[in-house]
Parts: sequence; structure tokens; C-alpha cells
Amino acid sequence: MRSIRFPGLTWIMERLPVTCHAGFVIYSSSSAARLGMIVLGAALLLLGCRAALPANPPGLTREIGAALASPENLTSLAGERLYRPAMLLAFYAARSNAPGWVADGGPQPNVEQMLNAIRQSRAEGLRPLDYHFHALNLLLDQLAAPASNADERGRQLVALELLASDAFLALASDALNGRVDRAGLNPPVGFNSLHHDPTPELKQVMAGADPQALIDSLLPQTREYQTLRAALASYRERAAAGAPPVIPEGAVLRAGDQGARVAALILRLKASSDLEPSVVQGNLFNPAVETVVKRFQARHGLVSDGIVGPDTLAALNEPLAARIDRLRVNLERLRWLPRELAAERLMVNVADFSATLYAQDRPLLTANAIVGQAERQTPEFSSAIQYLVINPPWDVPSSIAGEKILPLAQRNPDYLAKHGYEVLEGSGATEHALDPHAVDWRRWTADSLPYHFRQRPGAENPLGRVKFMFPNRYDVYLHDTPSQELFGACRRTFSHGCIRVARALQLAENLLRLDGQLQPGALLAAALASDKTRRIDLHRPVPIYVFYLTAWVNAAGMLESRPDVYGRDIQVLSALDAPPAAPAIATPVARRDAAVCGKRCARRNGNCFRSGAIPVNGECAGPGYRLPAVRDFRASRRSADAQRPATPGRI
Repeated sequence: MRSIRFPGLTWIMERLPVTCHAGFVIYSSSSAARLGMIVLGAALLLLGCRAALPANPPGLTREIGAALASPENLTSLAGERLYRPAMLLAFYAARSNAPGWVADGGPQPNVEQMLNAIRQSRAEGLRPLDYHFHALNLLLDQLAAPASNADERGRQLVALELLASDAFLALASDALNGRVDRAGLNPPVGFNSLHHDPTPELKQVMAGADPQALIDSLLPQTREYQTLRAALASYRERAAAGAPPVIPEGAVLRAGDQGARVAALILRLKASSDLEPSVVQGNLFNPAVETVVKRFQARHGLVSDGIVGPDTLAALNEPLAARIDRLRVNLERLRWLPRELAAERLMVNVADFSATLYAQDRPLLTANAIVGQAERQTPEFSSAIQYLVINPPWDVPSSIAGEKILPLAQRNPDYLAKHGYEVLEGSGATEHALDPHAVDWRRWTADSLPYHFRQRPGAENPLGRVKFMFPNRYDVYLHDTPSQELFGACRRTFSHGCIRVARALQLAENLLRLDGQLQPGALLAAALASDKTRRIDLHRPVPIYVFYLTAWVNAAGMLESRPDVYGRDIQVLSALDAPPAAPAIATPVARRDAAVCGKRCARRNGNCFRSGAIPVNGECAGPGYRLPAVRDFRASRRSADAQRPATPGRI
């Protein structure tokens, strides 16, 4: 007797639950027996094991398909707008509209798990009500009541199914990329989105995985995120316990003062954990209090002089609700960053006016930085430092040439030669220098000036002795400066958008050392001594992240806070607290394409574009759409290839 494979029976056996055919082995030698076994298998499938089949009621499947086919349901379902309709269409098309959150008997246990995950989104600074929280609870209550109408109960089950899936897709996407549309901010934030399709995680949830665990896996796992998240929980506990005492308005407080306002100051410092409860008592501003005030000022980005003036008083009296909002905003910003940062990288925090070089994930060098003025803000983006320019010339931007250099030349043409400026006409191969004394400067205005200026390397060159080049759409770079005294200011918003960095030569030497260049100090010294413009390429470009963080937890476990010098926090907070944006609703053809193409659309497969509406981050964009990250990267590469050492740009 031999074991025989029966295709028909195999088909049946594959559709039987494991409990029905475990150990079921067929041995036969006749076609009659084979036929009998097939009939037996069919009988088992239809009768004996029917009760053990997984719940996949055709009625619910049909109703889910009908709901997804309705444009009205894609805009409003049980009073809720769907946030990821294109993802839902593709997901349910791939599973033949089979439910995963509900069955004929009612909701499955994973719905409660999903509600818990939505509830826990508050710990990330998000709002549960943005993920159908109230609607899902209401549907559960309605389904728990006695059924008065079978059709109505069916509609409730379908609504619960689709809203739970939509909530998971939206929450998973926001955990990975952040909730705020970065392109809609002013100025837009240039970090690329992580184009991850969360439908595989949704499939895992429907197979029994915990939604909370999957969403947690998409959140940043960095120390910065986890400690800031813990700080949010701590400040919410403080707020629930009651507001700390407010220091009354009045004269400046300093060491030696005493009275009721000093007593309030001491209580406030104790409430913020800056001052140990047992260290200082009473109402005297003694040296211990002065030391703590200096520490408070330092971690809030204020002048650390130990004097409680207007700025320090405002920081001390800031309501806990405002601090909680700042923590929520900065948790969102951390979700914008890549999940894995390069071990060797340069991190520039614009709000902190600082630049930190990391080697093997540890800080190697931290330097003060100068960033753009309020009207010429330094943007947020990421790139990679590709080369250094030693003894750089400065191609004066046209705005500065017309507004600042031209009036000086009109008053005194000798000014240009005295300060090392060349007067240039034309561009590229036709560019040539002019004698500044041969130009009638009074003839021109800032708008009509046909010339441009280039300042030769030297002590007065605003780029200093070295600049650090990385391709980006903003024409921003990092550079040295002769105005070193400005690094001593507390609020360092002096540039036209570029980033000036203190200790620039040390930064350059460390970058060359990380790049494996031999004797980087000697290489740098020789290039500087030549007084000629030299370009030094990095064999391995170093990633640079220019970001804007106004709150974080330092190594000592204390919350650091910085003034919002550009007013960007309120933009992000408003976007976080606004209702989710309405997605574009695709045409019937586009909905069909989304269902058919599924994941291929995310890879921009041309066969999926015939409808003229393609999914981008799960939703629809118009015809001809190209991902900004792709377009900008290609443009920046072209720009980098064409760059000369004397690259025009902002300072």
C-alpha cells in the first residue's frame, strides 16, 4: 500500500480547520477508494466540521464590500470621516472583504485592544478623538444593547469593522511619520516621510497580534523620544496635582533680597524639582538659591546670571499646560526624524543655537551656532556633508548686493577694492571682472543692478576660513565667521539663513579624521596657509540634520527648554489639535485601481496610474505627481555636481 496525493482532496483538506484533519492520512490503491475518500472529505467539510470553521460570514463580507463601494461611506461612515480610504480599499480587496474585527456574533476581542491602543496615543502627545475613539465606543454600546433590527445591527458591525481598521491605519501612520503635514507648515519642513505601508501590521492584528505592541514598534525607540515621553507623563501628573505657586510681578530679584516674593520663588523652584525641598527654607535669596536660579536659566536658554528679571520670571511662571503643549509639539518633531540616525552625524538644533558632531553615536564636539534672522529663518531638513571649502570666497547674494553693497559703492568706489570685493559681469564662461572705478554706480538701483560681487578669501570674508557643503534645496550651508564675538550672545539669530559655527576648524579636523584622512590637522593647516581656495572631498559623506527642538531631557534627567524664536511651536500645536485633514476622494476608476494595484501604487508602478489619481502616503494625489523627496534629491544631486568652490548662497 502506498501514500497517494489527491488534488481534489488536497483542495478540501486545505480548507478544513486543523482540528478537523489533524492526523488524517489516506492510504489507498483503487480509484473507487479515492473517490470515496473525496466524498468523505467533502462531507466533513460541509457537515462535520462546519462549526469549527473560522468566522467569515458571507453576509458581512458582502456588506463590507457594498460599504466600500459607496462614495458616501468613504466620506462619512456612522458620522465619521474615514482618514485612509485608499488604504482600506486596497486592504479589503486583498482579503475579499473578509472582516477581522467583527463576526456574526458581534465584535471580536481585538476591538477592545484597539480602543486601548487609541487611548494610549495620548501618552505620545496625540489625541484619541482623532482616531474614531468616541464613535467606536458608541458602536460597542449600541451592539451590546438588544438588537431591534437585523439590518441596523449589520450596518453597525460594518461601521465598527471599517472604523477600527481606519483608526489603526491612521494611528500607525502617525506613529511612524508624525501626524502633522510638514509640507503645510510655514516654512515647510524638509525631512522625508517614511513611506511605510501599515497594512501588514493591520493584517497581523487581525491574526491575533496586539495593536498596541505593533504601534509601539513604529514609534521612535531613541533615548530622546522615550525620556521626553516620560516627561510628558510627569508634567501631566503635576498638573493633575494642582498648579504650582505663582511668583507675583514686581522688581528684579537677586541675591540678598528677601520677602514674600522670594518665598514664592523658592516654592516655585521646589515645585519644578530644581531645588530640593529640604535645602532652602524661608524667604531669603541666599547663594544656594542663586545657584539654582542660574541652573534654571541655563536649562531654559536664558542668560545665566542668577538674577530673576522679566524673562526668567516669565519662564518660572509658565503654566504647566503650556509646558505640556511644548512637550507634545517636540514629541511630534522627533517622529519626523529617521528611526535610525547614522552613528557619525552632525546635529544642528536651530532653536538651541548649537551644532553637535557624533562619533559612534556619542557626542564628540559641541559648538555654538548662529542661525537665521526671524525674517530669513534657517529651514529644517537633512542632507550629507560632501566636501569642505578652505579659504572660501563669498559670492554675495543679489539681495545683499543691492541692499547693502551697492549703497556703499555709490558713496565710495574704493570701498569695494579695500574690502576685497570683485565686480563681475556675466556668468559661467562669459563671466569677467570689471574695474570698480569704471562703473557709474549712481546709475543703478537694487532692482536693476546688472553686476554681482565676489569677496576674496581673507580676514573680512563673512564665510571665515572654512565652509561645509551639503546639497539642499534651500542653498544653505555651514561656515566659519570672523565675527566670533557674536557666539557669546544668548539669542543668536544674526545670519541670512546659513549656519555659522564656532570652533569651525576643530569641526573640520574632526570630520576629516572620521573620514579616515591621514594627518587631518596637517592637511588642514597646509590648505589654510596656501591662502588659495581649496576643496577637500569626504570619502564618506557625513549626514547632517538641521532640526528645531524647543524641549528635550538632558543627560541629568532634567527637562531643557528653549524660547520659540521663530514662533514655530504654535503652528505645530495648532496642526496637532486640528481635526485630521480630509483625504482626497478618488473617482470610481481610481478606487478600482487602488484595490487592484494595492502595494504597487506605493512603488509608483505605471500600470496603476491610468485613473490619474494615485495613492501617496495611502491617499490620492493628482496626475503627474512626483514625491517631493525624489524630486528634491535629484535636483540637489545635479546642483552638487555643478557646484564650484565659490558657491553663491546665504550667510
